[in-house]
Amino acid sequence: MTDPHNRLPTPEQPEQRPDFMQVFDGTQAVVSREEQAQVAEEFDSFVEEMWRTREGAREGTFLGGRGRRNVTLSKPAPQEPHARWAATFSYVPAENVTDLLKPQTTITIVYFDGQDREREQFVYEKGSDGVVRREDWPDIFLENQALGQVGLLDPTLNPTPGEPATLEQLIGYLDRREEDAPNEQLAEEMGMNNQPISKAEFDGLKAMWTADDVTPPRRP
Repeated sequence: MTDPHNRLPTPEQPEQRPDFMQVFDGTQAVVSREEQAQVAEEFDSFVEEMWRTREGAREGTFLGGRGRRNVTLSKPAPQEPHARWAATFSYVPAENVTDLLKPQTTITIVYFDGQDREREQFVYEKGSDGVVRREDWPDIFLENQALGQVGLLDPTLNPTPGEPATLEQLIGYLDRREEDAPNEQLAEEMGMNNQPISKAEFDGLKAMWTADDVTPPRRP
């Protein structure tokens, strides 16, 4: 994957980011441990609240209801006509945790452009250390193209449908992902991705998805 911090926005494909999101450039203020703990506690409660209060937006759960719980919501995006934001709130209830199904709480936000193409993705996740971090995927459209070309993407989501991938193409894709891993780790170590979020950012995230224009997603 292209390093998000080496990709400059262009008029054809600007970077879309809600105003409350901290830009991770390695110079942002350090979030104190006390603030991290407060965010983590409120993060869990918020995701579980979305499940309780958004019954019409619930997605199917795995393992006959004994797995992960998901809620998916959508709202208009002002960046361009017909653009939208989508978010999936996901958690594993304590009673469903097993040796194979670990505790995990996430919020995944995706920006879809006016042609309903997935352009940007931001993943908030509470880690095993109890810290909520945000990982940015600003080149998700290119990643989906690559996945579609090697047959690893649902055909209905494939932005570039074509002939089935060859084994050589599949191996090439996996090799590129392996080569990218050290760069992604370096970006994290330099404070340029997958960093703890502040209370202010969490409050902005919460306000975004409790606004009056939030609805269940469009269904095919």
